[in-house]
Amino acid sequence: MSLRRMVTFGVLLIILIVVGVELFSMLADTNRLREENAQVDQKLQALEKENKEIQGDQSYYKNPDNLEKSLREKFNYKRPGEIMIIVVPEKQP
Repeated sequence: MSLRRMVTFGVLLIILIVVGVELFSMLADTNRLREENAQVDQKLQALEKENKEIQGDQSYYKNPDNLEKSLREKFNYKRPGEIMIIVVPEKQP
């Protein structure tokens, strides 16, 4: 083998190694980005679900009757002159 062929072979081998290392690095980055994308998609779906629930609550509480009902349930709200009856269940032995 002549010196020129050996140098050419050596240069091509170095180029091939560099390209291989870069390709491996790109594949690792691609896998990492796919995993991050999957996590972001999961968070997005959870937030979209939460957003729909909040919009449903918002439309529910726009009705004054529903708002009053909720206040009565959560905070034992009563109108002046009303009598409140609280039923306490018996403890099971």
